[in-house]
Amino acid sequence: DDQGADFGATGLQGRMHALHHRRPFGHGHARPGAAVEGAPRRRDGGLGGGRVAQGRVADDGLGGRIDDRLGRANRWLRFWADEIAISFDQPSDELDGTAAVLTGLPIRRVIGTANRREAAAALGLDANAPTVLALGGSQGSQVLNRLMLEAASRLTPLERRDWQIIHLTGSAGHRAVQAAYAQAGLRCRVAPHLDRMEWAYALADLAVARCGASTMAELARCGVPAVVIPYPYASGHQRDNAKLLESHGAAVRLEEHDATPGRLLEQLRRLLADPSQRQQMRARMAGLARPDAAEQLASMIARVARPERHDED
Repeated sequence: DDQGADFGATGLQGRMHALHHRRPFGHGHARPGAAVEGAPRRRDGGLGGGRVAQGRVADDGLGGRIDDRLGRANRWLRFWADEIAISFDQPSDELDGTAAVLTGLPIRRVIGTANRREAAAALGLDANAPTVLALGGSQGSQVLNRLMLEAASRLTPLERRDWQIIHLTGSAGHRAVQAAYAQAGLRCRVAPHLDRMEWAYALADLAVARCGASTMAELARCGVPAVVIPYPYASGHQRDNAKLLESHGAAVRLEEHDATPGRLLEQLRRLLADPSQRQQMRARMAGLARPDAAEQLASMIARVARPERHDED
């Protein structure tokens, strides 16, 4: 399940903004890639993706943290960084005193721009129906697929008439999911992926999702409250992300080992029946958004990499 992946709804979760430059390691230690005495100095940088950061190491440093916990590559690369860009405002003892700048995580500008009626028409759904969005990231999640199908089989006739589901399954199993919803008599839009994610978020009253950083950033940008079921592997960083959302009152967290169809359905029923609670969660989720993340990150890169820094060395 999930193939150990750590992706968000619109692609690699690892839009891990990291520009790394060489500088003295400190404490008298040499570092990999240190400049050779007398060699030409370079101002090269690189962007890292996924859970592996990459790039030539040069003179000044900027690193990035997109999840609530540093991955292995970022834990190592922080020694090269003068500043670390973080996606969410959460203290961390992993930075070892390196300056942290809250930039947010850049996402596609179109996310958050659609309206509900436009989205419903585009997806062939009802703009007035309670809508659940199920997504497991770009590779999908067999665990989420199974939970949603079993929960759907337990819906009452009234719920089957009134609710609708947008379910992004990943590349495997979407035909089986489509058939199961059709058999249950549910209005739905099922697909492996959706290029126009702004439509899905605009129509969703509630999301059921994994908790990678890109998914978090997109949910926040669109103010979609969620039931999050974090992927339990890959160093447990999704669990930390989910705890962050839960602590802000933006999401309900279900750990995978506790996530049964009955418990999931209980949360769906409770939240869909309580517009006031959803509105509070929506506001708290939206409060985590950083719509100017790309500009903040670009400004940070320009500041750290400015030529004057090299002239001062």
